[in-house]
Amino acid sequence: NENSVVFDYLLSLFQRSEWMLDNLIQHPFLLDELLQLQHHRELPALEKLWDELHQLSLRMDGHDLETRLEELRVFKCTHELRAAALYLDKHVNTSDLGDFLSALAQALVQEAFRMALDECVEKENFALQDYIQQKFAVVAYGKLGSRELGFGSDLDLVFVFDDTEVPVEDVGRLLTRFAQKIIHLLSARTYSGILYEVDIRLRPSGSSGSIVSSLKSFRKYQEESAWTWEHQALMKARVVAGSDHMLDAFASIRADVLSKKRELSTLLQEMLDMQKRLQDNSPAAQDVVNFHLKSDQGGIVDIEFLAQFLMLSQAHAHPELLKAHATLEVFNYVEALPELKPDWLPRLREIYFKFRRQINELKLAYQKAMLPREGFQQEREEVDAVWKSLRENYLA
Repeated sequence: NENSVVFDYLLSLFQRSEWMLDNLIQHPFLLDELLQLQHHRELPALEKLWDELHQLSLRMDGHDLETRLEELRVFKCTHELRAAALYLDKHVNTSDLGDFLSALAQALVQEAFRMALDECVEKENFALQDYIQQKFAVVAYGKLGSRELGFGSDLDLVFVFDDTEVPVEDVGRLLTRFAQKIIHLLSARTYSGILYEVDIRLRPSGSSGSIVSSLKSFRKYQEESAWTWEHQALMKARVVAGSDHMLDAFASIRADVLSKKRELSTLLQEMLDMQKRLQDNSPAAQDVVNFHLKSDQGGIVDIEFLAQFLMLSQAHAHPELLKAHATLEVFNYVEALPELKPDWLPRLREIYFKFRRQINELKLAYQKAMLPREGFQQEREEVDAVWKSLRENYLA
C-alpha cells in the first residue's frame, strides 16, 4: 500500500523467477534486501564482497558454530538474491554473473577453511596449524574452478597437501579429518539450509581414492594413470583456498600434465568415446521430446569438449593457453593466435553464451535445463558441424 512501484517490481521478479519467490518464503529476512533492489544496478566489487565477509567473520568470533554457519548462509542468500535480480533485469551479463557467484563461493570456502582450522585447534589439540596454513590446499574443479558457477551449483573439490618434508603416514589421518571438517561446514544444514553441496568424486581414483592426496601422488596419478577425461577436467582446476606456495605447486603440476604432447587422432577418438558415453548414460538419452541444454548432442558439454580439445592438443606449443580455465578463456587465447584460430570460434562463443544464459534463466524459474526438441536446432547443428569437421580432418 505504501509503495506500489516497489510492489509491482517485486511481482515482476516473482513472475520471472519462482526461485526468488521460494527463497523469500523460506527466508523472510530477505524482504529487506528485496525492497532495496531497485536502487542497485550493479554487483558489489569483488574486493567489497571479500571485505564484507571478513567483517562478518570478525563479528562472529565467539559465537557457537551453528550461529556462525547460519550467518554465512544468510550472507550467501542475500548476495545470490541481488545477483539474480540484476541478472533478470539484464544489468549483469552471464560472464560477470559466473565471476561473482564463483567469487562468493570461493570466499565462503576460504571461511570454511579458517573455521575448520580453528575448530581442530580448539577441540582436538591439533598440532598441524602452521603446516596446514602453508602446505594444504582446496582445489576447485568444475564450474567453481572455471569461474562459471550458476545458481544452485554444487562444488567439485579436491584436497591436496605437500609431503616433501613430512611423511604422508605422519599427517595423512589428521589432514583427512581436516578435509572432512571443511566438507561438513559447507554442507551442514542450518535453519536457512546449506551453503553448498560438495562433490569429491573427481579426486584421484574417484570414490575409491583417499579424500586427501599428496602432491607427489597427485602428480604420479595424473601422469601415469589418469584417463583423458580426467585431464579434460584438470583444465578447469585451480586452488581456491591455500597458501601461495600451494597455488604455485598445484599450477605447476597442472601445467606439466596439460602441456604433454599428444597424438591428435588418439586424443580426438578418446574424447569422442567419452562424449558418446556421457550422452548414452544421461537421463536425457531416453527423452525424445526435449533437448537437454547441457548433455545432449550439440549442447554445452560438446562446446566445452572443443575447448578442452584445443587445450590438450595445443598447450605444448602454446603455453599461454595454460592461463585459461574456462571454455571462453580458451577461445579468447586461441583467437589471439592467428595460426590456431578456427573459423567456427566466434559463432560457437555466441552459442555458448546463449546456452548458459538459457540455463540460468531456467534455474531461476525452477525448471530443468531443457527445451522442446526443436529448440536451438540451428545452433546445435552448427556445433555438430564442427565435430564432423574434426573427425574428417583427424580420423579419416
